[in-house]
Amino acid sequence: MKKILIQSCSSYALLAGALFTLGACSRSEAHAAEKSPDTTAKSAEPLKVGVMMPGFANDGGYMESAAKGIEKARADLGSKVKITLVDQVPFANWPQTIQSLMSQNDLVITVGADPGDAGKAAIKSFPSKKFAEVGGPPDAADNRAAYDPKQPEIAFVAGAVAALSSKTGKVQFIGGMEIPPIVNTATEFGNGAKYAKPSITVLAPVFTGDFEDVSKAKEAALTGIASGADVHYQVLNTGMKGLVQAAREHNTSVIGGPLPKECGSDANFIAYTKSDTGAELRYAIDEALAGTWKPINKAFGLASDTGAAGFTLCTGDAAVQKKVDEIIADIKSGKIKTI
Repeated sequence: MKKILIQSCSSYALLAGALFTLGACSRSEAHAAEKSPDTTAKSAEPLKVGVMMPGFANDGGYMESAAKGIEKARADLGSKVKITLVDQVPFANWPQTIQSLMSQNDLVITVGADPGDAGKAAIKSFPSKKFAEVGGPPDAADNRAAYDPKQPEIAFVAGAVAALSSKTGKVQFIGGMEIPPIVNTATEFGNGAKYAKPSITVLAPVFTGDFEDVSKAKEAALTGIASGADVHYQVLNTGMKGLVQAAREHNTSVIGGPLPKECGSDANFIAYTKSDTGAELRYAIDEALAGTWKPINKAFGLASDTGAAGFTLCTGDAAVQKKVDEIIADIKSGKIKTI
């Protein structure tokens, strides 16, 4: 059994074969290749996979979910794959990072956002290579697949739970960057809250401009608390720590995610959403290995059959749980439609 170590490294690293220095941190699994002098049979080449993300692989959120998917793929697939992870990549560096990874791998996967026009041009310039985008809009084309976690679906459920759990009658959403997937998630949080309790006050969503900034997330939460909010939902990565700090200081409630934790492990968390970006990443790898990979739009939300999305209520409130079950069933049936 091979032990995999993920080492810490500086925010600047040189990708092998690249002609530039990236503001990123690269990690890959070392595969020992022992060759016998009298061996003529050549082992099958592994599928080379490059994964890029803007945040930290241990952020407790969407990036960590993807990193756990990488660890599982390595453990399950062994020598069939060679996976290189490049994290902490500023958005300004995405096009050249994508260009480099596309030149060195069979499949490249980005986690977190739309690669942008320059990134898409880089992808298209390698027509024989495969690319999968986790978390961006459903705009698959050419050799580029788009996997959508459908965050607005689970946010609708979170909004309903926030509204039904609030004692002050005010709830809050905090997001990182103000980009379409996160704005849509904030909108459906508000829609879900109003659906469950029309009298609820949904504060204007706050976008800190950075998924990782702890101080900005805490400031946003404190602003919401000062306005009366006592339940918060979020799409943050490392920034979630700031929200939790504010909630603990003022005894407000948080709906966590996308990595569910054991209920009761943190008293301020009343529920957890699940959006398994690692499952999306694994889907791309498995499809590529099977020779069935296609540049398609694929949903991984509550209404999908992937099991990548879910909701865990921790309060033990039977009436709220019943409402959660009803809403999820209605989303799956199409009775409730989200963005």
